[in-house]
Amino acid sequence: MPDVIEEEIRHVLAGQGSSRTADQLCDYTLEQQNEAIEANGIKPAVSSSYVPVCQKTVTYIVAAVLINGDDEVLMIQEAKPSCKGKWYLPAGRVEPHENLIDATRREVLEETGLLMEPKSLIMVECASGSWFRFVMTGIVIGGSLKTPDQANQESLQAAWVREVTSLPLRSSDIFTLIQKGRDYMSKVNGPWHSSVLPVEKQHDKLYLRLIICIKKKAT
Repeated sequence: MPDVIEEEIRHVLAGQGSSRTADQLCDYTLEQQNEAIEANGIKPAVSSSYVPVCQKTVTYIVAAVLINGDDEVLMIQEAKPSCKGKWYLPAGRVEPHENLIDATRREVLEETGLLMEPKSLIMVECASGSWFRFVMTGIVIGGSLKTPDQANQESLQAAWVREVTSLPLRSSDIFTLIQKGRDYMSKVNGPWHSSVLPVEKQHDKLYLRLIICIKKKAT
């Protein structure tokens, strides 16, 4: 069995997905998890009958960290009334039936005017069990940078920025994302995986598996 698990891990790390079904991998149902939580006197955060439905019961966000040869980050100036004039990374919600790669391309084009080719997923964040943000990096393959005279409901403009801290930001949460993007591009503070993108494979369960690698200090 350990050899089988190791082979599955190799597939996942190589961006090939898992060949095993959700039923084979998920041996601890949400109902069982909730029962265990309740046994400790804690109220479960998610109902046992929870079903993830895009933009209804679950929110998927994509964000792009694009860095050019001058170590400048692609930023956009928000047009939304709640944060108008503030700056942020190109990001937005995934539409129902839209895959993560297409959503990233769309958001970057709509907000910056540039055509992006996603090259790798660098981060996945989760909050409250129903909000997920997928952070990708890639390269610009075309288009033209949006200027103030092209402002619309998607954004006011876009710019390559070296010192992000000099801008009025919508939120400081992007500092970590930008640093991870720079680290990935320069392959520092690793080890880092090779280029890997989400693989489309339908599952009726969301499953997570903690993998712990232990190595002796001496070796």
